[in-house]
Amino acid sequence: MSVPKFTELYVPVLQLLADGRQYKRCEIVDSIADTLKLSEAERSEMTKSGRETYLSRQVYWATRYLILTELIKQAGRDNFVITDEGLKAVRSGEVIGSDTFADNQEL
Repeated sequence: MSVPKFTELYVPVLQLLADGRQYKRCEIVDSIADTLKLSEAERSEMTKSGRETYLSRQVYWATRYLILTELIKQAGRDNFVITDEGLKAVRSGEVIGSDTFADNQEL
């Protein structure tokens, strides 16, 4: 498996945050890597800039879009919690893992 696009990380991020706890971005990255059973090479693949891992960059963009759609909120620097709307989306099984998810939301 390769590192998924950020649009494919919406559901895993929401499912992780659904327990109501506050998570740091690095905890989200580690949890998603474990859940997706990414290899060490996939976990450590760097972006072209060489400043961060590709997975970390994808999680960053997933969290940005989830914040814009008000399904999660930032709780301090690089800390995230799910909102009531996010919990509703998880509980309803709403399909939000597609490329068009963000396009269909009012940003």
